[in-house]
Amino acid sequence: GPVLVRGRPADIIGDVCMDMFMIDVSGIPTVQAGDEVTLIGGGKHSPVSVDRVARQTGTISYEVITQLLPRVPRV
Repeated sequence: GPVLVRGRPADIIGDVCMDMFMIDVSGIPTVQAGDEVTLIGGGKHSPVSVDRVARQTGTISYEVITQLLPRVPRV
C-alpha cells in the first residue's frame, strides 16, 4: 500500500525489513530528503487511514497501531 509524501501517495517498493522500507517518489517532483511521510492517518477517506491499512493486511485497526515500534517517530 501507499504512504503519503507532501499529501500525495507514494507506493512502498521492495521488501519491508524490520521497520524500514523504500518508497517510490518519482511522481512527486518537489520531494526532498527529510520531508515528512505519513504512514497512517490523513482522515477517514485517506489511502493510509488505519481502517484501510487494517483491511489490506487482514487485521483490525488496533493491531495495526500497536505494531508500530517505538523507534518510529510520532508527529
